[in-house]
Amino acid sequence: MPEINLASLKEMGRQLLDLAVDFQNEIAVGIAVVAVVTVFWAAKRNALRNQLKQYAPRLQMSSFQISPLGRDGFLKLHNSGEPAILKSLRVLKRHDLNIQDQYKDSRISKRKDYALLIEASGKDRIAGDFLIVLEYADEKGYTYKQTFDPSGRSHKKARYIGRKHHQTSSSST
Repeated sequence: MPEINLASLKEMGRQLLDLAVDFQNEIAVGIAVVAVVTVFWAAKRNALRNQLKQYAPRLQMSSFQISPLGRDGFLKLHNSGEPAILKSLRVLKRHDLNIQDQYKDSRISKRKDYALLIEASGKDRIAGDFLIVLEYADEKGYTYKQTFDPSGRSHKKARYIGRKHHQTSSSST
């Protein structure tokens, strides 16, 4: 049976303990770096949210009316926030509905209404069985997407989707 040297065993234990303490310091430094990066990321994100809230349009569906024959619908949107520039509009769940207004790049001013005329091109009448997805930009170029339900069953807030549409200002001299 081999002999156990108590002094070398104690020395090996001390070396392992020193190694563990050094390793703990490296882990602590790594955790601190991750924490600092997370704090900076959260601060930057909150600053962007505050800036978006300051310049964001606030579109709301104020009314949806269907004509007596059910072939036309009239959707009225109200902007209680900053001005908005319409970029795209899609109708979901119904393929036989057409938007009659020239909406692309239309401007909805602050505290103003905007109306869309919707016509049914098929044999079915218009009902509240569709959704309208509207994409618009603010004056700073931040783009938002919002879904409107003409039946009034649900209301979704605008969602920031990026800075796709940059506005250019021209000055005349």
